[in-house]
Amino acid sequence: MDLILERLARPRTATWLRAGVPIAGAALFLLLWVAAEAGRTWHLPKAVMFGVWAIGLACAGIAPYVALAAVLLFPAVMLVSYPILAGYSHSSWAMESAYGLSTSWPVWLAAPMIVGWVAATRPGRVPRYVALCSGLAGSTIYAVVLVLSGWDSWTGGGDLLPASGWAWRFLAPVLFELIAALGAAVVIAWLIGIGLAALWRVQIVTGALEHTAAQLDEADLELRLAHDRGRISRDIHDSLAHSLAIIVAQAEGAAAIHELKPEAAPESLANIATVARHALGEVRRLVERITDDADVSEHTSRLEHIPNLIDEVRSVGVDASLRTLGDPAPLALSKQVAVFRIVQESLTNALKHGGRGTAVTVTLDAQGAGLAVLVVSKTGGGAPLVQSAGRGIGIAGMKERARLVGGWLTAVPSDDETFVVTAFIPPDVDVELEGPRVAGAADGASASPADADNGPLAIEGARG
Repeated sequence: MDLILERLARPRTATWLRAGVPIAGAALFLLLWVAAEAGRTWHLPKAVMFGVWAIGLACAGIAPYVALAAVLLFPAVMLVSYPILAGYSHSSWAMESAYGLSTSWPVWLAAPMIVGWVAATRPGRVPRYVALCSGLAGSTIYAVVLVLSGWDSWTGGGDLLPASGWAWRFLAPVLFELIAALGAAVVIAWLIGIGLAALWRVQIVTGALEHTAAQLDEADLELRLAHDRGRISRDIHDSLAHSLAIIVAQAEGAAAIHELKPEAAPESLANIATVARHALGEVRRLVERITDDADVSEHTSRLEHIPNLIDEVRSVGVDASLRTLGDPAPLALSKQVAVFRIVQESLTNALKHGGRGTAVTVTLDAQGAGLAVLVVSKTGGGAPLVQSAGRGIGIAGMKERARLVGGWLTAVPSDDETFVVTAFIPPDVDVELEGPRVAGAADGASASPADADNGPLAIEGARG
């Protein structure tokens, strides 16, 4: 049943059914009545009667008001023709002789079919109530026609044909019964049509909702894929930018001291090879995330690995230091990755745009709720490793990382060639697995008590 309704709900199928079913039904209706009346006396009014009802059925789908006009007007025409036929033949049996209603009276069942089909296929109250009123009015008129024609002669009621006024006293109950029966048939057909229309609409709405849900699922998948692609592209950008900056700094340093200290070249080349190998492995892991559900890249991007970043930039001439204030609470892996990438990108930008000799201080302040990150870099007057080619995506990527974990980030220049990155990562509501804590400062000394006392002023002081 659901499959049938689903097919009926298709727009093209619904249009074809609305027009095609009544036409096919009209052709079958006319064929059956012609076969049923074969061998009986044919008159022009009888042929016209069959033709009019067949046309009315055929128009129910394409011209409903024409079909409803046939339901109402043809019984009225039959009623008006009664005195004409009776006067012409000088007999009260003239209508029976013309239409043969004693056997063909069920032809009127086409009227409930028309009313039901219009109610089922036409939206809106006006067509439906017009169909109901037309059917009830037509059934009342047709009941009078049947009584006048002596249609019940085959049951013995033909002797009460209203040739005189006294006969109406006996025919009145019959008339009321006919009106009630024919009207009930119209109402039943109309209600069936309303029910079918409701089922049809429910199926159409259900199909539309399912289609919309499928589209939303596809859109959700596309958004998640786009989010993943954006996250992977940010990771690749941060990792490659950091590694390439180290490589460029190592190569320039080796070239600068080659004449004065030739024995340093192998060490610089070894450092370049190590950094390049590490970058290649990390990029490979990032690319593998595209086809692998497991996150295989973030095991080296946690808070405990931030000191390694400090060591890398210090090895190429950046005066970098790490301060840890307070005891950082465990953070979810996603937040640790965000902090690691923010610090990595900040160090990379300081190296690229400030060159060797830049002083960078990274402060992780866990004395309050959550984790505050402050990266202050001040150029040492050295030549930048790369020339600026317009606005990049590094700062935008850092802001997006902080936002995705519920935090915020600002990156603004300050006085005296100083650039300040400030971020806040909110605490976890519920951390199932305790994450790693931050190691000591990169220079081998932990944060001093004095640092801890001045911790709350670290971020505000950097802004001033």
